[in-house]
Amino acid sequence: MVVAIDDDAMILRAAAKALSSAGMVCHTATTGAEGLQLIREHAPDLVLLDVVLVGEDGFAVCREIRRTWSHEELPVVMVTGLDDLASIQAAYQAGANDFLAKPLHWKHLPYRIRHVLQANQAFTALQDSTRTLRSVFAAHPDPIFTVDTQERVTLVHSGIRGEDNDSRPPLGTLDELLPKELAAEVRDHCQRALATPAEVLTLEITHPYENEPHFWEGRFIASAEDRVLVMIRDITERKAFEQQIRHMAYHDSLTGLWNRHALSSTLERIFQDTIRSEGTPYPKTAALLYLDLDNFKRINDTLGHALGDDLLKVVASRIADVLRPTDLLARAESTDVESVARIGGDEFCLILKSLGSPMDAGRVAQRILDALRQPILLEGHELVVTPSIGIALMPQDGRDVDTLLKNADRAMYAAKEGGRNRFQFFDSSMACRLQERFALEAGMRRGLAHGAFHVHFQPQIDARTHTIMGMEALLRWDDPEMGSIAPTKFIPVAEETGLILELGEFVFREALQFSQHLQTEGLPPIRVAVNLSSVQMLDPQLLERIEYCIALTGADPHNLEVEVTESVLLEGSGQALATLNRMKELGITLALDDFGTGYSSLSYLHQYPFDILKIDQSFVQALSGASQGRNLATAIIAMGKSLGMELIAEGVEDLDQANFLLARGCHKAQGFLYGHPMSPTDFRAFYWDRVGGEPKS
Repeated sequence: MVVAIDDDAMILRAAAKALSSAGMVCHTATTGAEGLQLIREHAPDLVLLDVVLVGEDGFAVCREIRRTWSHEELPVVMVTGLDDLASIQAAYQAGANDFLAKPLHWKHLPYRIRHVLQANQAFTALQDSTRTLRSVFAAHPDPIFTVDTQERVTLVHSGIRGEDNDSRPPLGTLDELLPKELAAEVRDHCQRALATPAEVLTLEITHPYENEPHFWEGRFIASAEDRVLVMIRDITERKAFEQQIRHMAYHDSLTGLWNRHALSSTLERIFQDTIRSEGTPYPKTAALLYLDLDNFKRINDTLGHALGDDLLKVVASRIADVLRPTDLLARAESTDVESVARIGGDEFCLILKSLGSPMDAGRVAQRILDALRQPILLEGHELVVTPSIGIALMPQDGRDVDTLLKNADRAMYAAKEGGRNRFQFFDSSMACRLQERFALEAGMRRGLAHGAFHVHFQPQIDARTHTIMGMEALLRWDDPEMGSIAPTKFIPVAEETGLILELGEFVFREALQFSQHLQTEGLPPIRVAVNLSSVQMLDPQLLERIEYCIALTGADPHNLEVEVTESVLLEGSGQALATLNRMKELGITLALDDFGTGYSSLSYLHQYPFDILKIDQSFVQALSGASQGRNLATAIIAMGKSLGMELIAEGVEDLDQANFLLARGCHKAQGFLYGHPMSPTDFRAFYWDRVGGEPKS
């Protein structure tokens, strides 16, 4: 829509006709006041205004229009018959967007009007974009600069709210504002940005701010042929977060040591170095130490995972502290000197490189054993943890990460089988032993599910009358594939895997049930003894398991004897005493087994509520030898009698041993002389024979 203002009615009619033929609506006015009224009523897209009006000044009307509407809101095209430059300049000064000279070419008028409107629309769009850009700049928190081809730097936006962001004078040149090396990097990026106008280039630098180290990111993009826009952002916090993420990716969250991922990536790099050195005059040798804490699960189960975590932190610190600088390895991605990784709950690995000989790895392992042997005091508990350490050498014990880890793990299991608290180098025979161990574990799980385990019973005899006073329950395993397996072979595996808890409950249940069956048949009630391992002693549900078996079988607790060794008491600490006292309250008889083979602390006999002292078979066997063996047995018997304890000798095999024990006052015994371990059927017949009766059918 166009409003045309002219005092010549003929010109108005011609203009209206020309514009309407081009699809435009035209309203006409012969005076300035009338034209202003039409503008207010119809809000036209453009005003066509004659400079000379009767009794009026067209420039004044234009100025009046500009008081209300801007150039962008309402374009004004002034029409003048004056051809002097002063009139044209006056038209622009009054606020006109464009001008036309009379006489008008009516066919061209619509095109000229459209051109003015299009130009105005483009200008308006540019203004909107400019305002948007200024808003973006105002909201942008970071400083923005321009750098021209003369390397002059001008601050366009400071990132400070409310600060004037209009054009400013240059701050200086790159060389004046930046250190030499940094100025060269910025100069290079500016030149590259000008050469590739559509590309945004990024530069990360470190530069101090307020005497503190800071990380900065610069983004460069050409804003003109001779100017580059540079946006600067402080990325110190982002870098710190990225560093934290990288640390989490490579480190164990509890101990701060490497994790398995970091260990594997480092081993890959070391393998490349060692394999490349093969065939050279100085081939490299490195070692992987695989460390597992002995019986750590018991500490977690008895004292809680929180204390267990604290213990792992202390262990990790001791391992790291014991290593000398020559043992350490720095990962390529870090300048920190590290070589220790925690790869599982209580499993650690150490990498030792550039070894002079394999024995160097053994010396490091021994230092770790010595360091961890010292007691650790946590929350009032004095804890002793011992490690089993396996050592695998590279490249001879494995030419890839998985093989090396597997072989170090095998060596660690061999160290456990050898008695724990020791280190063991890998050898090829261990693979077979480890496979055998896994086969035992799988077989035990299968045997528990399919009834392959059985309980045999060995009689305990009063040597004076040869009457049966009790029986000891002994677990036996007959696997359909592996045959009969000795307890000394499968019990340690059961303890390590935790299967001993299920097996132990099975023995209690079978032993009590058999004892009840004997009484039901009319045989005199006798005590049945069940051995308790240290793993069972640390089981929080041990008493519940025993009470459940007693209730299930209906047995009298007084007919149950629980045998524990000195090692069980040492590892169980205060919990063992509380557990044994609770058993005593239930009426269970308590026996100290294998006395004299462990620490032989007399405090056990005073602190713990034992009823029976069992003389270990090693002392009984020694009776046939030198006098020292007989003296030791005599002393143990005398000590037990002085404490009012019942004495039972184990492993009695001949009459000389039996007579010696009887002469010293030990009347109860068990061993091959009196009876081998028997199946329930055979023991039942044996018992009936001793009491002079016949088994009931």
